[in-house]
Formats: sequence, C-alpha cells, structure tokens
Amino acid sequence: MAHQEPKGPDVYQENFEPTSYLDYYKMNQDPIGDEVLHFLLKHYNATFKPEYSYSKTGGLEGKLLVDIGSGSTIYQFLSACESSQEIIATDYTDKNLQELEKWLKKMPGLFDWSPVVKYVCELEGNRTGSLLLWEPGRQAENGREWREWSA
Repeated sequence: MAHQEPKGPDVYQENFEPTSYLDYYKMNQDPIGDEVLHFLLKHYNATFKPEYSYSKTGGLEGKLLVDIGSGSTIYQFLSACESSQEIIATDYTDKNLQELEKWLKKMPGLFDWSPVVKYVCELEGNRTGSLLLWEPGRQAENGREWREWSA
C-alpha cells in the first residue's frame, strides 16, 4: 500500500514545528519580530491593566481565562496573570502542548521566555515581582501558582 500524505488537520499536527515558530519570539534577534512582539505585549498589557486600559471601566478581570489555540507560547498570558485567578492554555497539536509542558515543568530544552517576561515587567513598572509569578512551580504573594492541568 502506498504512503498517503496527511490531509486536513493532520498536516498541521505532523508538520508544524514549534521550535522554529518560537525562534520568532526571541527578543533582540530580528527588528521586525521585536516590533510585532512589542506591539502585542503593549496591547495585552493595555487590555488587562486598568491604568493602561482604553476603556473607562479599566482592564479585563475574571476568575478564569481560557486561551484557545495557545500554540507553544506564553507571552499572551503575561499581563493577564494579575487579573485572572486561573489560566488554561489549550492547543490542537501535541508538539505545542509539549513545549508548554517543558516550560511549566522546567524540562530540558525549554524556550527562554525571560527577556519577554522582563519586558512585560518593565511595562507594568515592576521588574522583579512579576518575574516570581512567572517561575513555574513557585507560588506568588497573591497565592497563584502555575500547575499542570489536564482534562
């Protein structure tokens, strides 16, 4: 029987390479990538932080934030951590979920998010306090802790 090429969603599942995708999120590597990442981070910050919010009522706030299609990235959660009690990251591909798990469990080969986290902390006016919150397995002063979640 001849080998069949994957079709539909299987193409993405088999061929998407999260480590190549993550190269785009390395700060100070590519001016265009930095510009896009800074734009996204500033707007996430404005969305979740009342002092930077464009709305009159302040930033978004809630008990649970579910990110559908997180990919292999965490940058979209950085500004949300103070305004959400729990954050759930979901993705279609096993490879993306494995990348998130590497970060969560501090496994070998994890992507270094520290330059991105430091940039967000600077946006928020707190260079060190927020870094503690974003260290997996460490409980922050607000009682929040990163943990693995499965259905």
